[in-house]
Amino acid sequence: MRRQNILIFVFNIVILTLIKITIAQTQELQLDFAGGKCLESDIINTNGTYHSNILTLLSNLQASSSIDNFSNSSVGLGPDRVNGYYLCRPDISLATCETCINATINTIDLYCFDRKEAIIWYDECMIRYTNNSISALESNQTNDPWYFNYGTLNVSEPKGFPAKVNTTLRGLILEAISSDNPQRFYAHGKEKFTLFEGFYGMVLCRPDMTAEACESCLVTALGRIPSCCVDSLSVWTIVMLPNCQVRYDTAPFIFDSQSSLSLSPPLPLPPTLAP
Repeated sequence: MRRQNILIFVFNIVILTLIKITIAQTQELQLDFAGGKCLESDIINTNGTYHSNILTLLSNLQASSSIDNFSNSSVGLGPDRVNGYYLCRPDISLATCETCINATINTIDLYCFDRKEAIIWYDECMIRYTNNSISALESNQTNDPWYFNYGTLNVSEPKGFPAKVNTTLRGLILEAISSDNPQRFYAHGKEKFTLFEGFYGMVLCRPDMTAEACESCLVTALGRIPSCCVDSLSVWTIVMLPNCQVRYDTAPFIFDSQSSLSLSPPLPLPPTLAP
């Protein structure tokens, strides 16, 4: 009888532990809507050829998302030609990439269905379509539109932290664009910061860019952190441009590529992405 009670007790402990692990994973791996923009000008005819080409393009990108973390595509000719691409973070699985791209397309359908251009960001992926050429998108020196977000808490030891943000992320930029990097235009790393806080960084570009264009984009994104995000003192910050992104956190955020993500619904898109 006593042995049976012990076995029941152990069984209950195991079940409770598994439940806690499941809850923790669900909370940690939440697929989060970040932001986006539908071009306010040039509302299109939803019964026209250009809109039909948008739907075909999004379908093509959706199909590719199950086999690669990046793809670009073009559909149509002349003024009805539409170009687009998606990009998923390399640390997520292809199944998660597909789920994320499906989410971005659903968000476009909700908010941008009658717009000539749109860009949507989730934390784990992004998608964009436009009537501009892919090469013109890469050479966009203004890097607009863009999105940023940061934590409401500041780091426990602010002295020297902005310099650490700048130095560490610049190092990751150089690593990302290196010809020796096996993951083209992607790098992440971690360092010790304080006894209770680490420093985790990530940089990412579209892999079809040139190294020069990628570096320029990432340096631009890094340069916006001090002005947009409480002087680089927040516990976490992310800056997303159309072609690249930089991110740091004092807690781990790189995903186990075998994990799956739950989905959070998108919030209404703001009228602008940045002041």
